[in-house]
Amino acid sequence: MPKRRARGAKRRTAVLEATLRLLAREGASAITHRAVAREADVPIAATTYYFTSKDDMIEEAFRLHAEKEARRVAAATRAIDAQLTRAQLADQLAEFLFEGLHGTRSSLIAEYELLIQAARRPELEAYSRIFYDTIEAQLERALSSIGSAHAEEDARIIMAILAGLEVDNLATPATALDLERLTALMHRVLDGLWSLPAQTSAPGTAPETSRPPRPPNTERNA
Repeated sequence: MPKRRARGAKRRTAVLEATLRLLAREGASAITHRAVAREADVPIAATTYYFTSKDDMIEEAFRLHAEKEARRVAAATRAIDAQLTRAQLADQLAEFLFEGLHGTRSSLIAEYELLIQAARRPELEAYSRIFYDTIEAQLERALSSIGSAHAEEDARIIMAILAGLEVDNLATPATALDLERLTALMHRVLDGLWSLPAQTSAPGTAPETSRPPRPPNTERNA
């Protein structure tokens, strides 16, 4: 890549990373060309050259964040994708959650700001699915390998619990759970899933249950 193009790509990335920092610190309402230029320490002309609008900056920042998170998730899930016991999988999930809450907290806050934007702008949905789909697929394979009879459903349950724990602990950083407590929770989640009875009815239908015979209607026969 020619030096000029390399400098341009680097400056563009710096603008997007500044956008992500502002999203994490102040929210989407803080995103303007002037504010982003100040955060990135570049002339305002640089932001208007690469991005025509606030929405354009947010969309491209979402793309950058999705790519970075996909790499982080891929690295984390390489361990999940290994041959693990149920207890080891619980430990890995807890460590992944803890790292997001404590090691990359600002990035996680920016992610939820971006997800709110995606809820209002359908064209952003694809970016919101990149890292989610990556970890869900890895988790499903890991669950299958340790004997889950319903790996797809179990993976979705675990993903929903992880997301709930993220939101709950992001909102209360002073009382955020430590690694030991997160690990205990994930062990309970996996143990609980394994204790559920096997599904006997078709997916999407209520399981059949045996009912006692209905007593005769004595009033009608009277």
